[in-house]
Amino acid sequence: LPPDAAERDTPPSVTIEGLMGADEARLHRLLGQPQFRRNDPPARLLRYRAAGCLLDLFLYPKGTAAHRVTHIQARGRDGMDRPAPPCLDAILDARKKAKTG
Repeated sequence: LPPDAAERDTPPSVTIEGLMGADEARLHRLLGQPQFRRNDPPARLLRYRAAGCLLDLFLYPKGTAAHRVTHIQARGRDGMDRPAPPCLDAILDARKKAKTG
C-alpha cells in the first residue's frame, strides 16, 4: 500500500480540540454512549467515565442548529479539576479495550 493509503485506513486521533463543535451523533461515533446525560435547557451535559476521571461535555444550540460541544471539563473522582487530554485518552483506551474484548 502507498503510505497515504495506509494513513486513510487509520482513524484520525480524537483530541479535545477535535471534540469542540461536535454534535451528539459525532460524539457517539467517537466515544460511544455517555454514562450520564442531563438536559438543562438550553444546555445538555454528556458525561463519560474512565478509571480515575470524568469528562463532562457541555453542548449548547447555535441558532437553529443542533446542540454542539462548547465547553469541556475533566475532573478526578475527588471532584478536583484535571487536564482533559489524559482523561480523554483513558476513555478512548477503555472503549478500544471493550471493543476488542
